[in-house]
Amino acid sequence: VNRPTGVTIIAILTIIMGIIAIFGGISIVIIVAYFSFAPISLTASNNTTITESVSPQLEQFFGTIGPIVGAVFVSLLAIGIGYFVMSYGLLKGKGWGWTITIILVIIGIGIQVLFAVTGPVFIASIVNTDDVDASNSLIAGIISSVIGIAISISILYYLYRRHVKSYFGKTQQQK
Repeated sequence: VNRPTGVTIIAILTIIMGIIAIFGGISIVIIVAYFSFAPISLTASNNTTITESVSPQLEQFFGTIGPIVGAVFVSLLAIGIGYFVMSYGLLKGKGWGWTITIILVIIGIGIQVLFAVTGPVFIASIVNTDDVDASNSLIAGIISSVIGIAISISILYYLYRRHVKSYFGKTQQQK
């Protein structure tokens, strides 16, 4: 059975998401490492500049978030590797690739629904103080969540199409 074009597209998008996840994790570690060790210039009351390697407050802050950054890095690395494994299963027509994709898309829809309800309100209340900016952030957040949900539902619908399920060996054999 030939691989359906849509499966190839989903697999390519999955590879891209894996690359983004891995680079995202590495970027977080690099940024935290940079700010942990970057010299900081302090100006004293007599207009003299003092350069220190790390201020005690910054050192304490990065010491506190270090384990969190490590957990985020490991999580993003695992997610990235998971996406590569999932894309392999999709490209090779493995039944487990179809199953994992279905599970992750359903989880993604749940997360997107949760973000659609809570995320924009949180962003609008924290980031913006102007009423116009706050409402624009709220609307943009809801619209992006709805678009994400629509894409995820489309992927689910596509993966349940008969010819796609057949490619993954997920159809009942007729006797």
